Amino acid sequence: MSDLQLRLDDLQLDARHDLLDVHVSGRLLTGLAEVRFREQLLGLAAELELEPAVRFVLPRPGVARRPAALLGAPAASAAQVNEVLLGDPVEVLHDRDGFSLVRTMADDYLGWLRRELIVPGHYPVTHTVTALRAHAYAGPRVQAERLADLSWGVQLQVRSRGGDWAHVLLPGGQDAFVHARALVEGSPGPDTDFAASCARLLHAPYIWGGNTAWGLDCSGLAQLVHAMAGAQLPRDADEQFAAGTPVEPDEARPGDAACYTGHIGIITGPETMIHATGRTMDVREDHIFATQGLKEAFLGVVRFG
Repeated sequence: MSDLQLRLDDLQLDARHDLLDVHVSGRLLTGLAEVRFREQLLGLAAELELEPAVRFVLPRPGVARRPAALLGAPAASAAQVNEVLLGDPVEVLHDRDGFSLVRTMADDYLGWLRRELIVPGHYPVTHTVTALRAHAYAGPRVQAERLADLSWGVQLQVRSRGGDWAHVLLPGGQDAFVHARALVEGSPGPDTDFAASCARLLHAPYIWGGNTAWGLDCSGLAQLVHAMAGAQLPRDADEQFAAGTPVEPDEARPGDAACYTGHIGIITGPETMIHATGRTMDVREDHIFATQGLKEAFLGVVRFG
């Protein structure tokens, strides 16, 4: 292992959250990093007797124009690692090959979006979607063109309300209409009935990196039901396990998480959980050791908050 890699390992960075991609080229320390790492990298270059030639980037505010996959690389064929909702605030860090490297503000996650999916600046919001699934239409009728899929937690700028429809302004300035029953003004109150929240999501499709009722993975399910209860969890299962407080399995209560190596489920009753699983490609309720291998992979039960 090189001296540079040893020094970088000492910083205990996580590539899911930290942009610090540097390497040695001749006698240069070069690459790309966030400006918050500037002093550390300048000190590192001096320590290794290298000329600093790192490009430091300043985050720029942006908003997701519509729901989209956050990708692991700047290519349409790259794997989805997370998901942004319409109107989600992001920090834009770098542009490359028609894609932008962004950080999601909700869960501090790095990934790539197609550049045209980002609106620069900020998006003032007034209402929140509380339906699990909804649509934005081009006109105030269900026969109108569907402009965007919406999901629980999407925040919108409502211009006016009349009858059954709310007239909204989408990020980027497009007018749309959303059924008023799908919205509440401001933010919804926390819903701490975890068993009921999970039950609403039963049979939702499994999508790797998904975090809405249109499709989600195991950690996306945990993140979503705890967001409904007013708490923001980290994105991935290992981080969720680390963020929780361990409890004895026989003391678990609904909302606690059964954690495994690479998997997580939400406790709903004695020895039962609801989880999103690629085995059946949906959200289902199971015994916490129902699937072969879960007992061997079991890490414990944690509680959030």
